[in-house]
Amino acid sequence: MGNEMGTSQIQRSSHCINVIPKEAVVPKRRSVDEVLFFHEVLETLSPDSKVLDGGCGSGSFSYHKFPHLKIKAVDIAVPDTLDNFPNNVEFLISSLSNLPFENNFFDFIIFNWVLEHVLSPEVVLSEAYRVLKDGGLLYASIPMGDSFQDRFYRFLLKGGGHIQRFTCESFMAMAYSAGFMLLSFCEWPTGYAWVKNLKFHKNVRGKWLVFFLEKLTGKEFNYLWIRVVYSIAKIFGKDLMAKGNMIFLFSKTDKVRFRYITHGCQNCGSGAFICSDFYKGKSGWECPSCGKINIFVPVGNKQKGFLPLVIQKVGLTAIKAGKDFKFNGQFALWAITKNATETTVIIWGEMQLYTTFGSPAHLTALVPNELYTKPGQYQIYLLDTKTGAKSNTVVITVEE
Repeated sequence: MGNEMGTSQIQRSSHCINVIPKEAVVPKRRSVDEVLFFHEVLETLSPDSKVLDGGCGSGSFSYHKFPHLKIKAVDIAVPDTLDNFPNNVEFLISSLSNLPFENNFFDFIIFNWVLEHVLSPEVVLSEAYRVLKDGGLLYASIPMGDSFQDRFYRFLLKGGGHIQRFTCESFMAMAYSAGFMLLSFCEWPTGYAWVKNLKFHKNVRGKWLVFFLEKLTGKEFNYLWIRVVYSIAKIFGKDLMAKGNMIFLFSKTDKVRFRYITHGCQNCGSGAFICSDFYKGKSGWECPSCGKINIFVPVGNKQKGFLPLVIQKVGLTAIKAGKDFKFNGQFALWAITKNATETTVIIWGEMQLYTTFGSPAHLTALVPNELYTKPGQYQIYLLDTKTGAKSNTVVITVEE
């Protein structure tokens, strides 16, 4: 990297500086690599396939390269580059949580650096599931929430619009809860592309320093920053570019779901779900895999303290994963009601219980028999156990 920069030609523009080595390699996907990047998927789509560029901005990819595709570009604001969009692209102003498309409409959905900016990514994913065709593909690129790059971004840009902090596990849980199955995944280094726009951002810490350094050195700040990152790696062995981002490629499915496991067998190591109602008066449980008897051991403070507290408070008779997600605090729970009578409560929060149903149209495993055998419409809302605050109500239909 050092030799390349030393012999490079510097090209300037009004927005960034490009360091172009005299000899550059064109990256290609190896034959053993799975399709992952959105341009790889786009190249495989048949003519007239429908593509959603969600949170498109000025365009997540070069629309002109794919004139055979029918592209819907959606954002909450009109991009400055709208006049340059080709004829096969239709731009719409819309929230991603309430898309103006019919069910099973798209072949491919792209969320490129978008979901970290939305207030309710779980709702966006649920909506994406609705408008995606069966077997369709969902691409999502997001920053790793605990990476240096994301922390640096949030510090310099005072948040920079990043509302969510995803880990691989938390995002996988969210996507699977919406009904998606992972096809391909990677953790990859950051290129700090956002640094090139620092001085144009209205909410930057130390903007004066950016201008001062550029004036002093005659080089743009993104070039200077990459040199700093390179020097830190060379001198201290600390790679500030490693594992900054994640890419996921999912397929829409109605078969793959998470299961909530409460206990691990002390003999064979396999897992089991045991409703806390069964604890009463019993000191052990029989492993369904090996048949050995295990003693009950609380699994963490939350398992020991919070769950029995909720059961005692609301009379919980069964536990089920929530269809949608967190609300107003770390401990939240779904309450399912019918005719204003509470029938069961679904736990959600840091306990990480996940859905076992793919859409609001039907319910499956772990729901009490008296609930899913009684057809009708049920109201769902989120209840904060600390404050008593309730979220908006969602209606699900239980069919015969």
